[in-house]
Amino acid sequence: MPKASLQTRLKLRKGFDKAPISYRVLMSSNIFNDADKKEIIKGLAFATTPIKAKTLLPQVGKPSKWSIRQISQIGNFDVQSLHFKGLEVAVFWKRQTSEVIPDPSDPVPEGVLENPDDVWVRFDLFVKSARQLTGAVQQELAKLQQEIDLKDLLLKAKDRDLEVNSKTIKALQGRIKTLELTQTKKSKRT
Repeated sequence: MPKASLQTRLKLRKGFDKAPISYRVLMSSNIFNDADKKEIIKGLAFATTPIKAKTLLPQVGKPSKWSIRQISQIGNFDVQSLHFKGLEVAVFWKRQTSEVIPDPSDPVPEGVLENPDDVWVRFDLFVKSARQLTGAVQQELAKLQQEIDLKDLLLKAKDRDLEVNSKTIKALQGRIKTLELTQTKKSKRT
């Protein structure tokens, strides 16, 4: 039995050999280097629909790292996948829609799609999972809430300073008026 490294050994039971620990890792994190990851992120930022993703493909006769494959198409049901160097990085799913012709007295229906691109949903396979993204979003929201709370406290402190300064200014203006009055009284006497 091959020996595992010291870092990956796991003691099973007394008298038995040690077994290596295994890890589940996304292929995208092992296959792609940093330059490829940046290119994928840049491409995914633009490719919100399969039509826009096709612009990532090269012109005829040139090699490309990008490809699009049709997974399924039955009637209005359409699924396509975007690949980078042969590995799926996104899946596009065309949602089913229907055309509604309302009567003049009917209200505007909910969920009206004004942009035809909104029919498509993209599932990113390259980035973090939904659980990880949700956690990251919650952390970002908590961080932003802390910033809002801090700015709110600073604003309240500045309001108090303004209030104090306003009272000080009014008091000084009152003193100036009294001094001016005493000065004018003295000048009239002389």
